[in-house]
Amino acid sequence: AYMEFAKLTPNNLDEALALVKKVFDEFEAQEFSPEGIAAFYAHLDQYVVPERLEKGLLMMWGAFEDARLIGVIALENQNHVALLFVDKQYHRQGVATQLFHLVMAYCIQKVVKQITVNSAPYAVSIYQRLGFIAQDAEQVKNGIRFIPMQYNI
Repeated sequence: AYMEFAKLTPNNLDEALALVKKVFDEFEAQEFSPEGIAAFYAHLDQYVVPERLEKGLLMMWGAFEDARLIGVIALENQNHVALLFVDKQYHRQGVATQLFHLVMAYCIQKVVKQITVNSAPYAVSIYQRLGFIAQDAEQVKNGIRFIPMQYNI
């Protein structure tokens, strides 16, 4: 199978959102209250919209295998990882790392010095492997549990 990585366009959005929701439901939803799950979905539907991609307020890259989207990373405000989700079948195959390297290359080009993320508890070890360092204890906002983390370029 052939894997390729590309910047996503509004045409990929429905597929990207479906992937994010599927992976969220499988791995993260059990750590969230019903309020938190609803807030996550609402945030997705509010922020991951064609207008934001077109204006460059949100940048997204995807990993494709044989033209099927298997991983997504999103960058907000040029320095905040808003989403990083990889299909279960492709976990631990370096997909998240390669997606993060695309974000890092973009940030270096934009002379961004720090990349931040609000990691779900489930994903902390993944972000640590990528080189992120926790900045604070776990927090809860609108029922969404997260650990603020930062990567210094």
